[in-house]
Amino acid sequence: MADNAPNFIRRSGFISSVKADDQTIDKVLANLGVLALLGEPVLPQHRSISVLVSDQNQVATVKNGELAPGLDLSDLVYKLATELEADVLIGPARYDASAGSDEDYEPDYAALRVAVLTPMSSYTVPLQSTLLERTLAVVNLPEIDRRLVLYAGDGLEIGDLGWDEEQLPSLVLRSYKGELSLSAVTSGDLDDDSEVVTVLRRREWVVWPKGRIAKARKEELAAALAAPTHAAELSVVTPNADVEALDKALAADSGNGVDGAAPVLEALGLPQWLGPWLRGEIATSAVEDVVVHEPRGLSNAVGRSVSMMLDDSAVSGPSFWQGYTRTVTDQPWLFRAAHLLEAGAGGALVGTALTRRLRNGGGLSGTLLVMGAGLVVDSAAEFALASWTRARELRRRAVEAEREARRAAAQQ
Repeated sequence: MADNAPNFIRRSGFISSVKADDQTIDKVLANLGVLALLGEPVLPQHRSISVLVSDQNQVATVKNGELAPGLDLSDLVYKLATELEADVLIGPARYDASAGSDEDYEPDYAALRVAVLTPMSSYTVPLQSTLLERTLAVVNLPEIDRRLVLYAGDGLEIGDLGWDEEQLPSLVLRSYKGELSLSAVTSGDLDDDSEVVTVLRRREWVVWPKGRIAKARKEELAAALAAPTHAAELSVVTPNADVEALDKALAADSGNGVDGAAPVLEALGLPQWLGPWLRGEIATSAVEDVVVHEPRGLSNAVGRSVSMMLDDSAVSGPSFWQGYTRTVTDQPWLFRAAHLLEAGAGGALVGTALTRRLRNGGGLSGTLLVMGAGLVVDSAAEFALASWTRARELRRRAVEAEREARRAAAQQ
């Protein structure tokens, strides 16, 4: 490319217009002399746009086959917004001149499907389902020590309430109306620029300024406008990923979206059924070895999580759980006494904090209040777990006793 090409960087955004169609947008951009990459809309009124911007914040055009600075970025955004009656955002610049209502174009959440590849334990999925108040399905991938958490439709998503350390690093694959985005999340710090996103759209096209441009030059300019594949970043969060194959698959996928994602998923080392699932061709219940969790309350979620853990022979510490189960079942008074003492201590600390406030007329003692409340909450949680474990063990013993009685009767 020409010597001045490195002075331009790619800036991306969107054009949201109820009235303007592709041809109208292409014509306005061409008349403004702007080199741009447009993406087929996921929503009827929403299109992606990428342009090249100089270090002086001027948008690239083409003169004599070479890149040259043109309109200021803010001027371009303003002109696009006013001429198209649109809401336009490119990089840091935004202007909203949209007219009319876009209520008819509310997202079709039924078309949304999300898969999260994460190292978090499958035992925590029932809790996630309850916290997010949505149905979650999980498939274990033991060969890479990862889980695929699947969900569809509207609602809170994994990560919306923050990322736990055990969930990271995660790869989020989001499919919506032919578009597939892949997000690599490596940190739970919301202020940390630790998430990279690659979007595979159904169709992308370049809008060329007026004038002759050699074919080879067009290919170079189109490549400069194309989004980076982020293959290295995506492979870091995906065990067994083939970085070279992933880079090629992402670059070759331009214009195919989720329909052409099979090579991408293969390069990531993900199961073959994931592509058809993201496209909505197979139901979640049809996925092999899938376990579906419904939100049924916190106590139920804790019970299911513990039950899954106890039933898993691969989980370390079975002797501890067996001892714990025997104690809460055969000697429940020990735990009840301990819980009462803990709750009493917590209540005493809270009472002390309130008494000091009444005596001194000042504010509450934050330390005493937090410690006291923490003890009370912890005592309640431990009591609930012990009660659930005891009830579960008593049911198991009753079933075993009934089986033994049937065997004895059969032998007689």
